[in-house]
Amino acid sequence: MYKILIADDEALMRKGLCTLIDWAKLGCQIVGTAENGLQAKQAVLDYQPDIIIADIKMPVMDGLELARWVCGAQRQIQIILLTAFADFSYAQQAIQYGVSEYLLKPVTAMELTGVIQKMKEKVDQIRKEKRKMESLTRTSENYRANAQIIRSKTLEALVNCTVDIQKSLAKLEEMGITLS
Repeated sequence: MYKILIADDEALMRKGLCTLIDWAKLGCQIVGTAENGLQAKQAVLDYQPDIIIADIKMPVMDGLELARWVCGAQRQIQIILLTAFADFSYAQQAIQYGVSEYLLKPVTAMELTGVIQKMKEKVDQIRKEKRKMESLTRTSENYRANAQIIRSKTLEALVNCTVDIQKSLAKLEEMGITLS
């Protein structure tokens, strides 16, 4: 299930976005709505959404400021910015803050559904990379633990003379341990 946060200062727009699409059919859930970027920021902390759909022009904190905060906080959240203004400077700032999509209002259900599908693919890729990194971290930790055991066993074999001394010394040297 993909968690969606909607931030728009217009109540009708928020309600429309919530009801425009069959979110459950898309495998998504609206976890929260916000009237401004500051409320959206708190909702990000509370609900950890995967995707944010935000208006650019909002009171208190606008959508671009929200995007800047998300980007600065190193959160892997896909952001879709909506605007009624075709202002190129907004688009430039949106790109700078890592916004995934920039849509002009009014937005159709079909258009938004297509964009959400793309965002889901990006979220899936991020989740896949995160699992891969966690697996590599576990493997690295296991290797370090096993390396300690191997060193210990090799030293034990050297001390107890259960293995040829030259072989033990060579094996220890491969592990970065030199005895003089």
